[in-house]
Amino acid sequence: MYSSEPDLAEVVREAYGDLRLQHGADEANRIAVGNFLARLEPSLVYAVAGEGTVRVHRGRDEVETLLEDAAQDWQSCEFRLDWVETLEEDRIVAAGTCEARPPGGEPERFEFTAVWTFREGKAERIYTFPGRERTPGKAATLL
Repeated sequence: MYSSEPDLAEVVREAYGDLRLQHGADEANRIAVGNFLARLEPSLVYAVAGEGTVRVHRGRDEVETLLEDAAQDWQSCEFRLDWVETLEEDRIVAAGTCEARPPGGEPERFEFTAVWTFREGKAERIYTFPGRERTPGKAATLL
């Protein structure tokens, strides 16, 4: 039987796989950012936890600005996922590495875990935190 429902784990894989930013590659960056944003609800809440802080970006416009700034700040930036798991029907957890190269410098690698919550096939919340949590269920408890 054919289902029109998207495979949400695949949506997450494709979102990160398509998100490759390159300083000065304006057209390629516009396409990459646009593809990422197309997977998000307009009212998305995107929270990024760091060392004792949480930055919250509300709406696709703020996420777009965040990604455009990254394309300007880094020579290159791309994401590689180690694994993606379905937690619940509408929640997906993914873990991997962001590799970002500063202009004229060596690449910096940032491990991350992200929990995506969906509504009608689009992400309405993404919580990202440092480190690669190897157990999907435990990753969800860290929110």
